[in-house]
Amino acid sequence: MNLLKNVLIAFVVALFGMESSAQVGMWVWQHGAYNRISVDSVTFLTHEYVDLGLKSGRLWATCNLGAYEPYEYGDLFAWGETRPKIEYHSYNYKFYESYNDTYTKYCDSDHKKVLDPEDDAATFNWGTEWRMPTYTEMKELYEGCTWTETGNYNGSGVGGVVGTSKTNGNTIFFPIKLSYSFYWTSSLYNTSYAYYLRCPGSTYNSVLSGPREDEHYIRAVKK
Repeated sequence: MNLLKNVLIAFVVALFGMESSAQVGMWVWQHGAYNRISVDSVTFLTHEYVDLGLKSGRLWATCNLGAYEPYEYGDLFAWGETRPKIEYHSYNYKFYESYNDTYTKYCDSDHKKVLDPEDDAATFNWGTEWRMPTYTEMKELYEGCTWTETGNYNGSGVGGVVGTSKTNGNTIFFPIKLSYSFYWTSSLYNTSYAYYLRCPGSTYNSVLSGPREDEHYIRAVKK
């Protein structure tokens, strides 16, 4: 697989100046905002992506959000939430008021159909060059690859599905926990449901919809 690398300065955004004999003060992108911190040393992280030759030109991350290797599962998120949590229910969902059974955003009152950047977990956690895929992009990914299941990806012991591009032969791996794993899109189906990719998929439907408050993985795309 010919991987392209996008160097994301995960901790360092701008060098601000020396604050002491050993420390450097700098601005960092952290939890959706810029914060000034002092550090003794700097580590540069990369988020790798793969070009699958898709018609849209969209580039896909090789790892899940919260993971550092393709075979790692990463974090789970409710749709429109930017941090993982311990329990996923409607009563603790960010955009739901249980006392009157009402969604407060991405609903009939605002007519929003795609996540705003501030509610996009990929943008929030990886920076503005990344976002969650739309329904159309997720379908393009699934239809643009030939998918095979594996029980031991690259000797990692982790099972999942490998998508091989029908255009250029490059590959992408989605780890699967238990029988299925689900990957959010940024697109709303209706007020209560959002679209997600089911892995492994099926010949009749791979991109389904489900409750927004459910916990699913996220695979980012590069803007």
